[in-house]
Amino acid sequence: MPHTGGINSPNPTDEEKAQRLERVAELRNKYGLTQRAIAARMGIAQPTVARYMKIAAERGMLNS
Repeated sequence: MPHTGGINSPNPTDEEKAQRLERVAELRNKYGLTQRAIAARMGIAQPTVARYMKIAAERGMLNS
């Protein structure tokens, strides 16, 4: 069965994870959204956003 997910898929591919990571960083940097607001906007759980933000911070993707 082919993958039919997308950026909001519950089982994202590596490419979709990379897209989510970039989107989380963008929403935080550009709009200053909280983890809760990012989760609501993206349709994913807040703990998932927290994990993406940790990765983004480690990679220097978040503004101080």
